[in-house]
Amino acid sequence: MAQGRGVPFLVYRAPQLFGHWLPPKGLEEMYNRGRTIKAKEVMRRSVVTVSEDATVSEIAQLMLETGREHIRVVRGGQVVGIVTRHDLLKLMARDMRLPS
Repeated sequence: MAQGRGVPFLVYRAPQLFGHWLPPKGLEEMYNRGRTIKAKEVMRRSVVTVSEDATVSEIAQLMLETGREHIRVVRGGQVVGIVTRHDLLKLMARDMRLPS
């Protein structure tokens, strides 16, 4: 590793990729390569979207059908928000709380 340059996350924990520990050897090269790769090289071309009027139930069903964890919300062809599985879990947890 080049002196005076740190690789993110190494100070606090060893980095993982797809559930596997990354070896220290080659990590800086991987990090530097990531700084040159353009979004168009890694982005998904099939984007799943819903309108702002979609129900939470419809979004959850869409997530199950497509295997996506994020659904973009659009208005007039422009992204105005994102609904994630985490958002749905928070909503379910909130609604399942017992009254005080």
